[in-house]
Amino acid sequence: MNVFKLVALVLSLTLCVLMLGACAAPRLGSDKSWWLDKPITDRNSDKNLTSKIPTRKSFYLPMKDGVLIATDLYLPLDYQSGQKLPAILLQTRYYRAFDVRWPASIFAERHSTTIKNFTNNGYAVVSTDTRGSGASFGSIDAPWSPAEVYDGSDLVSWIIQQPWSDGKIGSLGTSYDGTAAEMLLTTRHPAIKAVAPRFALFDCYTDVAFPGGIHLNWFTKNWALGNKALDSGNTGLALGFFKGLFLRGALPVDEDYSRTLIREAVLEHENNHDVFKDMLGVTYREDRTERGFSFADVCPFGFISELKSTKAPVYSYSGWFDGAYQTAAINRFLTIKNPGSRLILGPWDHGGKQNISPYSPGRAPAFSHQLELIRFFDRYLKNKATGIEKENPVWYYTMGEEKWHSALSWPPAGGKKVDVFLSDASTLSYAPPVVETASDSYKVNNQAGTGDYSRWNSLFNTDSRSIEYLDRRDEDKKLLVYDTNPLQDDLIITGSPIIKLYFASSTKDAEVFVYLEDVSPDGSVQYITEGELRALHRKESKDAPLYNTMGVNRSFSREDAENLVPGKTTEIRFELLATSYQFKKGHRIRVAIAGADKDHFSFISGESPTFRIERSAKYPSKIELPVYGLN
Repeated sequence: MNVFKLVALVLSLTLCVLMLGACAAPRLGSDKSWWLDKPITDRNSDKNLTSKIPTRKSFYLPMKDGVLIATDLYLPLDYQSGQKLPAILLQTRYYRAFDVRWPASIFAERHSTTIKNFTNNGYAVVSTDTRGSGASFGSIDAPWSPAEVYDGSDLVSWIIQQPWSDGKIGSLGTSYDGTAAEMLLTTRHPAIKAVAPRFALFDCYTDVAFPGGIHLNWFTKNWALGNKALDSGNTGLALGFFKGLFLRGALPVDEDYSRTLIREAVLEHENNHDVFKDMLGVTYREDRTERGFSFADVCPFGFISELKSTKAPVYSYSGWFDGAYQTAAINRFLTIKNPGSRLILGPWDHGGKQNISPYSPGRAPAFSHQLELIRFFDRYLKNKATGIEKENPVWYYTMGEEKWHSALSWPPAGGKKVDVFLSDASTLSYAPPVVETASDSYKVNNQAGTGDYSRWNSLFNTDSRSIEYLDRRDEDKKLLVYDTNPLQDDLIITGSPIIKLYFASSTKDAEVFVYLEDVSPDGSVQYITEGELRALHRKESKDAPLYNTMGVNRSFSREDAENLVPGKTTEIRFELLATSYQFKKGHRIRVAIAGADKDHFSFISGESPTFRIERSAKYPSKIELPVYGLN
């Protein structure tokens, strides 16, 4: 081996480590697919699917308004002329493919696992950079703007005109790309037969930008910076210095040998909007950006009638630590009840790359996401019997129990709502309070937070950090906490706990955070889930909800906004993010209350307020737990 090949090999191995983590097989988690006899991973056991490299052509497709969209067409390696195939359309905000620098390009793989899996199972795959991103021309006025959505319709029309197309199209994606797949349905193009929005929002306001009406500014700021870097072709700034050494931007189309066209496209990206700047001007759900868009203009919840009218099955796909998108998946499933629609909720982070259950033996998911998608699309694009047609439509994973469950609906049948009341001496009681007056005072610690490895960090995790909640006993010293007595038996909660607090604040507005935690006999504290609410938005709406939800119905509108009267007791009620978790016998259930999460959310109050948490017969603050397994 000469020195040049040796250098190339070393650099390529470095790239493997930088982009994929350790190349050795990771230790598998306990979440193996319920329909498999043994654990399976996308890297290992799916080799029967990914063994053949598809053919690829890359070109620009003009949209109706003349904007050129960078498009890759993948066909199976053994495709025969005249053969008719269903197609999978992938529309991405994050580069359909990277342009890998030499010498790493010698060994680079340009075909994703998803592309190989589908082409090896008899599909054509069309992958595009959305307008204003990657190698595509145009600019972005808002995520999933009408122009971007109808690009998808133009692409579908092009696909069904191709000699290899059988006229049936499915679409899928993760995060932004998952919403692009769902929004494609709103065009009501008859060729779209099924979509799978994975780890994706449904209501942009509550699911990501303003959970509980509080600006998730850590995310909007970092996502905006990352998008700006990608849109300018600066992969080093977007993904880190070392990855930037190997990746120089989006892959040009085949005809663009000199990279002239991609340079012209990148210049047009300079007119893209800045989502962080947009969100700084937002308080209410109906607020509009500088370019005139409201959340209902560009988010799936604003197009419910269109989504329903298609009758296409929708696979709502998320994980318990997927930011707030597990609630998005539930709300989508409850609202878009098209025949064949499904809901899956695993022990996963955003994207399903990690198993976050504290009881799992490994972090690498044993669940085969790829094969699950094949099962879904084979059923609805090929009319094949894949087993899905015989299963319940809802599948969810209970952490601690480390077991998959199925159900006909959400929440699963058989649950019981159990009220647990805040009581004296920092305790939780199953009996309601009887004392006439009782309260606790809490000076908000604005240095409280949930760290750099939380569910929110998983939404923008370019450095592939491990998402986890370490022992929170020290962090809880900054909070107001209440514990049950040690449990006499195992106890499972599945669903969205509801917190009801009677509280007063020394300020006219406040952010309230509530964490549900598990206290082990040794005193260690495990985070389970959380909920938050800006007090300004505490009013519950009597109008019909915008969509079906298991949460508290509130509008987050200017009309319903109401400041606090400092020192006056008021009721606030809100849901915690959905979960399924088994508390072990001998453990204690903890409710922890905070007034800040410095690591992720904006701090509106301007000063650290003092809360008064009431817990009397007149003001019985409590948490309602959705409990399963009780007699």
